[in-house]
Amino acid sequence: MSKRTLTFSLLAAISAAPGLAAAESGIQDLYDQHCVACHGTEVYTRDERKVTSLPALERQVQRCETALGLRWFDEDISEMTGLLNDRFYHFKP
Repeated sequence: MSKRTLTFSLLAAISAAPGLAAAESGIQDLYDQHCVACHGTEVYTRDERKVTSLPALERQVQRCETALGLRWFDEDISEMTGLLNDRFYHFKP
């Protein structure tokens, strides 16, 4: 890899980082406003939890979003699924 290509790649990564932080903050805000407002974290960690796979988790996020009439974008549903998976479920992709 040339020095110029490496420099460009590093600059691109650095400039994308604030956007990633903002996206994570945005999904955290949605989580705080809607998920935690409805139930606590015990729903994710209980022994008899109903969600047992990553696709099932995404379907559950979609059901909650629909039931609450939130009208999230598909990206929001995917990001919320990722956040919940990273924090609580740890399903393999």
